Amino acid sequence: MIKAVSALSLAGAALAFSIAGAAAADLPVKAPYAAPAPAYDWSGWFAGAGIGGSWNDLGWVFTANGSTPNGNPVRSDQAIAAFHGGAQYQFNTFGFGGLVLGYEYSASLPLETNWGNSLCPNPAFACQARLQSLYTIGGKLGIAFNQFMLYGSGGWAGGNVQTNATSGALVDYTKQWHTGWYVGGGLDYAFFQTAGTDWILGVDYKHVELDTRFHQSFRLPGIDDRNITPTSDQLLARLTVKFKGPLWPFGGGPVAARY
Repeated sequence: MIKAVSALSLAGAALAFSIAGAAAADLPVKAPYAAPAPAYDWSGWFAGAGIGGSWNDLGWVFTANGSTPNGNPVRSDQAIAAFHGGAQYQFNTFGFGGLVLGYEYSASLPLETNWGNSLCPNPAFACQARLQSLYTIGGKLGIAFNQFMLYGSGGWAGGNVQTNATSGALVDYTKQWHTGWYVGGGLDYAFFQTAGTDWILGVDYKHVELDTRFHQSFRLPGIDDRNITPTSDQLLARLTVKFKGPLWPFGGGPVAARY
């Protein structure tokens, strides 16, 4: 009797183990842990070029009597090419990006030689003006979303301004250096990476205010002198190359995503 009970118990235990084994075989296998891929790092030195437009207003006042051209400010719109460079560092991460702090300098030049035109108070003369060149250097603060970065910028600006008062073959020409400030922003996208460089497409906007400067007449000093006050709005499509590697004094390297 005892032998029969023992045999029956062994058979029951074997059946229970077989059922448990089958159930365990049906459970899903947990995948091995995979570390998250590093978020894109915007740290590095960079340089690039762009092309776009410059919409310039040049306020003009004749100092002898306070008169102005019939269309004041004189409007001068130009296609421009620009070059830029600088450095930036990505500080902290949100799992998808972080804060980016840097600086940037730029230079822009017109691609055409056209002038803004308006009739002078003396209708026998045309008042002409243009922004011949513009230079900026300033800070840059961005928010990175992996391979996208939205940023604001601002700082110092300076540029050469030319004016003419013309009547037939008579040209009364002036040129002065103006300084001021700019504020702007843009959006960058890192679209291609190599072992040592990243390639970035972007759109950049700047609003520039330059100071009022006295332009002394070359041919009629004291009579044809003028004060010029320039402002400019620039919009550029840009291509930038960012160079990987240590960025003094912060170091460098990929930014690990945090979860």
